[in-house]
Amino acid sequence: MNSFGLGLLILIWRIFRSIEGAAGDKCPPPPTVEFAKSFAKSYKVGTIVKYECVEGYKRKSGEARNIQCRLNEKGFAQWTTAACTVDPTLRLPPEPEQLTRTEDGSGSLDSPPTTLQPHRKDFCGVIKVPKHSRALWANYTVGQQLQYQCMDGYQARPPISKMSTCQYSGGTIVWSKLSPWCTNDTTSFVEDTTSVKEVITPERGTSNVSDLKDVGSRPSYDTSFATASAAVFAIAVASTVVI
Repeated sequence: MNSFGLGLLILIWRIFRSIEGAAGDKCPPPPTVEFAKSFAKSYKVGTIVKYECVEGYKRKSGEARNIQCRLNEKGFAQWTTAACTVDPTLRLPPEPEQLTRTEDGSGSLDSPPTTLQPHRKDFCGVIKVPKHSRALWANYTVGQQLQYQCMDGYQARPPISKMSTCQYSGGTIVWSKLSPWCTNDTTSFVEDTTSVKEVITPERGTSNVSDLKDVGSRPSYDTSFATASAAVFAIAVASTVVI
């Protein structure tokens, strides 16, 4: 068999595997983390994304209800295409704003990463749903990775694992465990100062708060002058009585 025939067989096998993976390597729903959202930077071959046309548009006749990440004739991953056309029976709304698409914990799609990702042969890039449509949910396949981050206003506390991978474990397809803890509660970080007033160090001259009472608050007097004055006064009184 020449190299062309061998290459063709390999390509057919890879395409078959990508189709098979969409059905046979389907991942369960991804894990959810309270106060956190998940997103993917790329999508494994076999990923299926369901979409719906926005109001005023309808799915073109004969088009599938979803798009898929598949290998093309050159052996590279790309999204299949679809189209939404104007629905003449409905009044068109204003042109919708640009939709964003990333996953939350339930698999619904909201907004993509803003940075371009390096091309990977077995992974598609940002989801490309038809114009005038929005993505609803995605079915992932083995090898998919999801990254998690805390929602705005929440902070991550250790232990933290920011990525979960769909993989085989003991013959079962599961998502790898992760344990990020997102919270907006900062009370656990407030230092307890209730015992500070009870701590009096020996270097300050006392070991008890009661020993400090009235220290340095009373004025001092010279008693010798008061004693002499009293004696003079007594002599003067005695002299007066004698006279």
